[in-house]
Amino acid sequence: MKRSTATALLGLVALAFSLDGFGPAADRERSARTALQAFNGYIGSWSADGKAEKNKEAWTENVEWGWRFKGDECWLTFKTKGGKHIRSGELRWLPDKDLFQFAAIDTKDEKLVFEGKIEKESLTLHRVDPKTKEQQRLVMFNTGDGVLFNYRFSHAPEGGKNFIKDYEVRAMSESDASVFRKRAVCIVSGGLGRMTLTYKGNTYYVCCSGCRDAFNEQPEKYIRAWDAKQKK
Repeated sequence: MKRSTATALLGLVALAFSLDGFGPAADRERSARTALQAFNGYIGSWSADGKAEKNKEAWTENVEWGWRFKGDECWLTFKTKGGKHIRSGELRWLPDKDLFQFAAIDTKDEKLVFEGKIEKESLTLHRVDPKTKEQQRLVMFNTGDGVLFNYRFSHAPEGGKNFIKDYEVRAMSESDASVFRKRAVCIVSGGLGRMTLTYKGNTYYVCCSGCRDAFNEQPEKYIRAWDAKQKK
């Protein structure tokens, strides 16, 4: 067999495995999805109250978390309406660093990139302001059996160890999660199923519009994975 023909055949085999839910591309998606499943409790819409620590300024905002999938990548999206400090963001898994990265866009349209880990059931993220060298910390967590979601921003001077809280946002779920909690699981992310869709006469649950779109694009892929998991 000629080398060019063999190379072409190997390429087709690799592509077939990738499309069928196997291979390096699928492994990358699966790895990121597995890591980010730790934050399935964030997914959904939240009504929030924010409060600044220094001047006690208060505000209200709406928060929305969702999954997004593109090729062999997946990540979580964060959006606010009425947010006083953070407008949007993307949460990704960095396997090479064994860290999570949250790339936030603040209300001044500046990009703030935080990195960190889960510490004591909270996602604890850090960055250093390149101009002032100030240390900044962003902590996110669920409370109240998943009905509440909080995020808190603090800072410390360069080299300092004591962080001062700048503000905190406390949010309550806008959906009645208790209705679904015991019976519905998102077929894509494994999170709490809040939406239903139908495929070939069967009903499945998804947690957000991102998972809905991913399922509609490749339903057989997620059904195979779901069925295999149920057999274990």
